[in-house]
Formats: sequence, structure tokens, C-alpha cells
Amino acid sequence: MTIVDYLSIIGIIIIDIISYRIVLKKTIDEFLKLNKLVVNGQVSTGEVIDVVEKSDLDGRTQYAPLIRYFANNVEYKFQSEDFSFNKPVVGAAINICYNSNDPLEVIDNPKTVLLFKGFIIIFILIVLTGLNFGILYKVFST
Repeated sequence: MTIVDYLSIIGIIIIDIISYRIVLKKTIDEFLKLNKLVVNGQVSTGEVIDVVEKSDLDGRTQYAPLIRYFANNVEYKFQSEDFSFNKPVVGAAINICYNSNDPLEVIDNPKTVLLFKGFIIIFILIVLTGLNFGILYKVFST
């Protein structure tokens, strides 16, 4: 093995550690937290009461709903983090899931968000596995 091969192996180890510590660990932690909320939380329906607008990097307008929901006969409001190019309709019903012990811990479209986080984790793992096998194949096949 040459010095370049050793550096390739060290490089992939560093990439793996950085990817895990910065991206994958955070995404897995968020997924587990959301999964716990979906499994143990109270499913309900909220109402879109307003729409928040923001511009993306290209200057296009994105929209997110401001949602009103009730927990234990108390009204709560929640600003969705799910910005999209489709403007939500004020008055529309939206699925939410909240922690019955802490109704301020809430998520809209819980199954969609959970599925999206799961796909991100799988995608990251596939990319890292491909990089690892590609570099290791290159190193050990020569």
C-alpha cells in the first residue's frame, strides 16, 4: 500500500466521524424525538389561522401556517416550521400531534415529517456506505 492509500483510508475515517457527529447523529436524535412524540402524543386537528411568509435564497416566497389548536380546553398557537411554495388556506384543518404533558411541544403533519426524517437518515447512510466501499475498493484492488 502506498502513502496515498493510507491517506485515503484516514480521509474516509475522518469523513465518517464528521458526518456522524455533525449530520447523522443530529438527524437520528430528531427522528427519535419526533417518533416518541408521535407514538406517545395526542393526535388532534388544528386550524390554520394565519399564513407566515418568507423569501428563500432565490427571492421566491414560501409560506407556513400559523396553527391554532386546543389541548385540555386551552387554546394554543403554533408556528409551523414546514415552509413550502403552496400557500395554506386560512381556516383549513391540519393534523397535529402534541405532548399531553407539555402541549407546547407540537408538530404538524407528524407522519410526513417522520417519514421525511427517516428517508434523510437512509440517504445519508447509503451515501456514506457508497463512499466507504468505493474508496476501500480502490485502495485494496490495486
